[in-house]
Amino acid sequence: MSDRSGTMEIWISNRDGSNAYQLSAVGGAGTPRWSPDSQSVVFDTITNQHGTIISINVRGGSPQLLTPDAFSNVCPSWSRDGRWVYFASYRTGTFQVWKVPAGGGTPIQVTQHGGHAALESLDGKFVYYAKNQFAEPEIWRVPVGGGEERPVPLVRPGTWASWQVVKGGIVFVGPALGHQAVLSLYDFAKDRTTEITVLDRTPFWMGATTDGHTVAFDQIGRGPSQAMLVENFR
Repeated sequence: MSDRSGTMEIWISNRDGSNAYQLSAVGGAGTPRWSPDSQSVVFDTITNQHGTIISINVRGGSPQLLTPDAFSNVCPSWSRDGRWVYFASYRTGTFQVWKVPAGGGTPIQVTQHGGHAALESLDGKFVYYAKNQFAEPEIWRVPVGGGEERPVPLVRPGTWASWQVVKGGIVFVGPALGHQAVLSLYDFAKDRTTEITVLDRTPFWMGATTDGHTVAFDQIGRGPSQAMLVENFR
């Protein structure tokens, strides 16, 4: 996400930040997520005072509007098979996790008791999500096909965007040790959280490779925010 064109838009670059090019031009875009085949990016944008989910092919073509309605729809992400796009919607009067076919269609409600910023597990069995859009949200999960919504008690990121589901667990940055920001790994099999390293400030955005070996995050408060990369910490 960058405002270098005058409005916040989605950009793509090489891994080291070189050869950046602008992908979106919608007058304000955010929360980009790669499709599993790396051919498309889904993101949200504000139009007519409400959020809209858009998918766009990185090789060109017209953006595809996935939520052509008047509700607030934000924070999209892909299912692992690429067939669905999850998003948070306020259409019931509270934010819940919904999903819509990647090619467009009728949205289906996933959570019933609050949900925001969903990410599907790598095995496609569970949907993990922030309980709400506020600071230090609880992380919950629900089976992909529906069922009991349960908290993940050992994961508490600083923001709804500073965590990522990876192979075998969840990587997240949460405020701890006083005012320091701790990068941690929650291990699904061991049901244990391990501290990885301490950052000098808590990022708002964080992403990670699926193997969990590399994370990328923003550095808020350093003039223009900078994207940072940490590799091979596991």
